[in-house]
Formats: sequence, C-alpha cells, structure tokens
Amino acid sequence: MKTNAAVFKMNQQRLLNIVALVFLLVAIFISVKNYYNPLIYGLKNTPFGVKAYNNFVIFKNSFQHLLDQKQLFHPYRPEQYDVFKYSPTFALFFGLFSWGSDLIGLILWNSLNLLLPLYALQRIWNHFKKPNNKQFYFLVLMLLLESTTSALNSQSNGLMLGLMLLTVVAIQKNQYSRAIVFIALSAFIKVFGLVLFGLFLIKPGIFEWKKLLFSTIIVFTLLFLIPLMVVDLNYLIKQYQEWMLLLKNDSSFFVKYSVMGWMMSWFSITPNKTLILVLGLIVQFMPIIYNLVRNSKQHSHLINRGSSTHSSSPSISNEFSEVNFSINPEFSRSKQRKFSFYLSHFPKTFLEVWAFSWIVWVVIFNHMAESATFIIAVGGIVAFLRLIPEWSKWIHIQIVLLFVFTILGPTDIYPPTWRFWIVDTAQLKVFPVILFWGTMILHLFHCPWRIDFPLQGKTQI
Repeated sequence: MKTNAAVFKMNQQRLLNIVALVFLLVAIFISVKNYYNPLIYGLKNTPFGVKAYNNFVIFKNSFQHLLDQKQLFHPYRPEQYDVFKYSPTFALFFGLFSWGSDLIGLILWNSLNLLLPLYALQRIWNHFKKPNNKQFYFLVLMLLLESTTSALNSQSNGLMLGLMLLTVVAIQKNQYSRAIVFIALSAFIKVFGLVLFGLFLIKPGIFEWKKLLFSTIIVFTLLFLIPLMVVDLNYLIKQYQEWMLLLKNDSSFFVKYSVMGWMMSWFSITPNKTLILVLGLIVQFMPIIYNLVRNSKQHSHLINRGSSTHSSSPSISNEFSEVNFSINPEFSRSKQRKFSFYLSHFPKTFLEVWAFSWIVWVVIFNHMAESATFIIAVGGIVAFLRLIPEWSKWIHIQIVLLFVFTILGPTDIYPPTWRFWIVDTAQLKVFPVILFWGTMILHLFHCPWRIDFPLQGKTQI
C-alpha cells in the first residue's frame, strides 16, 4: 500500500509530465506554423523574401559555413537575413539541429528552448519545501506565453535561460564544477552569461575561487578549442577575433527595450550607456555590501557580548552559543574565515533571489534587448515569484503590469498601433521588469516590509 508521500510524489510527477507535454506541443505547433508560413517581404532594405524562422536559418548556415571554413560573421544575403552573432563553438553545436529537413531541426530546437527552462525551474523550486501551490499554474502560463514569443522568432533565449537557471541549481547543490560548465556554455552563446560568476561570491565564497580557477580554465579552453574538430587553428582564432569585433561594434548608441530606452521614452533623457551600466552594477552589488557590513557589526557585537558573559558567568546565551566559535583565537586571526562567516549568515534565499535579479539585470541593462529576449527576464521573475507563498498587493500590481504589458504587449491581442505604442513608444514592455528588479534588490536589503520565505512543509512542485 502506497504512503501519502509516495502518492503525492506520483501526482506531482504526473502534473509535471502534463505541463511538459503542453510545452512540447506548443513547440511543435510553432515550428510547423513557421515552416509553412509564406516568405516575408517588405523588410527594410531587404528586396528578397525572408523565412519566418530566419534565425534558425542563420544558425543552421553557420554550421555549414564553419565546416567550409568560411567567414561566420558576413551577411550572406539573400541566403539569410541578418548576421550570425554567436561564437564558433555555438556554430559547431548547432550541427545537432542541422541534419535533415529544416522542419525536424526546427522542432528539436524550439523544444529545447521551451523545455529546458521548465526543467530548470522545477529543479530550483523543489529545492525548497513549500506548502503553497496555488500560483503554480499561473506562473507556468506566464512562462509559456513569453516562451512562445521567443520561439516564434526561433531564438536561443530559452536555452540561455535554462543554462542560467541550471547554474543556480548546481550552486544550490554545491556542484561548482557543473555550475562552471553551465556558465561557460551560456557565455559561448551570449557573453552576458558570465555575470553568474558573481554568485561564487556567496557560495562557496571568494576565498574558494582559487580551487575553482583550474576547472574554469579547463572548461573555457575546451569550449574555445572544440571547433578544431572540423577547422584549423588559424581560421578559428580569426573567427574569434571577428566575433569580438562584431560585439564591440554592436555597442552603438541605438537602444531597444532596456533601462536606457525607458529613460529616453519617459524622461526624454539621452543617457550615457556606460554610465547607466556602471550604476546598474553598483545597485546590483549594494545588497552584498550592505549585508557584509551588517553581519560584521553583529559579529563584533556578539564577540563583545560573549566575552563579557563568559567572564561573569559560566552560562552563555543561546544566541551567542550558536556562534561562539567565532571568538576562537585562531578564527579571530583569520580574516579569510571571518569574511566567510559574514557570507554564511546572509538571509535565507539570498543566493537564489540575487541570482534571479542577475538574470533580470542582463536583459534590462542590455541596450540591444529585443522582445524575444524577455523570456530570460520573465523566467527570472517567475522563479522569484514561486518562492513567495503569499503575494502582497504590491506584488499583485506588478504581476498585472507584467502580464498586460510585458507578456501580452507584443501579441495579437492588441491592434498593431497599440502594440507599437506599448512596446516601442512607451517602453511598457520593459517597465514592469524594471519594477520587479527593483523589488528583488529591495528584498535583498532585508527591509522591515520584506517578504518572508517560510521553508517548512512538504515539498511542492
């Protein structure tokens, strides 16, 4: 006879299987729809027809260009619309989707981009014991709708989101070498995946980086050189040089859906992109600095309190007894261990929420972010919301704005003129995401009105 726990686990897995099946069917539907859509004409400065799954065509062509040792980052019109912008390693990886018909490859590609984030989110959520399951279906719907926008463009953003979330999973489980692999894989697609190295500040801690340096060098070197399976070294080095040059030239003042674009739209400000990026980084790191300073003060207070208590009475308070090892002379002489102690006493879920804020950060501070890129930010927000058992009014307001403008803004639910105003003119696609990023940062400061995360109860989906 099955126990309640076994029945619950079985029902949980059934629900996840159903959700995964829905995501798979959506991926197949979008792929078939785009494959059989007629060519698109009338694009700016483009006298030829463009396939609805043009990005897949670019990725697939890059694999063949790599095999032929052609320049990867040339226009190749009218063979494709736009330029390949990823690494030679990604071009080699896309060989997995380049054999056979475009339809089969497109289905496999879109399925990966829809299912990998769902799998990673489930792994993150199951790390916590949560009694509340009411919001699960709504969060899955939000993820599915935004994933659809990305999949309609045959983009790699779902893959990026999945790799970034799997990095968080690996760090949660102290699997740091695996986390390095996920970060490296994301960086060879879009370099902003490197920001997740910042999570190692918290876990395992800055003084453990030396142990991870060797793994980092090995993983990045292997991914850098793996195209040598099909090309020679001189060609490969030249392609990496061209890739770096392409990324550098891509930093023109033109902005899309970002903090910079929002500032221009709402306040008629022409911001300095570098300055805004630096300010964004400062705000992103401020919770770390704040908590280090706070823990340092608490640590000093407990040492002083413990010293006086110890000298006057053999009994030591429960509060001090939990950290009484900190006044050990050996520990006091070690700044490294003291710093690690400060990090280990960050609030619960600090690592996860800071990670999700980074995932949002890379989108809203990317001046070239497109509508399809926002699956990365929405995925980070969905992961954050699932950690909250009860949503406050402020959270509900942000969710409504996110759903109405960010998720539904670019869809056919609005007339074309409305869509253009929401997404481009008013920058309302990015605004709710900026609000959520600010909410995450404020939570990390442990404000008096902060959201608490109870970790008791049975594991839920």
